Amino acid sequence: IFVMALVATVSWSCTNEKQKSGTESKVETQHATVVDGHNAQNSLDWAGTYQSVQPCADCEGIEVILTLNKDQTYIRKSTYLGVKAKNVPATEEKGTFEWDESGLMIQLGASSDAGPNRYRVGENQIIQLDMDGKQIEGPHAALYVLKKQ
Repeated sequence: IFVMALVATVSWSCTNEKQKSGTESKVETQHATVVDGHNAQNSLDWAGTYQSVQPCADCEGIEVILTLNKDQTYIRKSTYLGVKAKNVPATEEKGTFEWDESGLMIQLGASSDAGPNRYRVGENQIIQLDMDGKQIEGPHAALYVLKKQ
């Protein structure tokens, strides 16, 4: 009787463990990321004009105005503010941009080494990324968020 009780307990324990494993995988499945094809490129109204004043080492800031057009062209104007502005003319750059594979980021121009030219596109804002395509961190990070006008 003792041996039969031991075998029944071990069998029940193994069966119960299998059921728990099945339940855990269902829970993991419920929390998995669902890829539905929506991204910034095809879901947001990203075309428009964005603006921010970014940090400058020897001036009051650099006003950046970036216009993204539906035909994937852009115009980026940079204007130095303050005393230095008198000696440095505003610059204007025009060109085309490309979306990355995820549809979340854009790259201005054809070359990735032409300065900071990658942006993450969000709802009514774009975030300038560093030279490695990563979000800028630190106390001035918010200054690299261009808001839609």
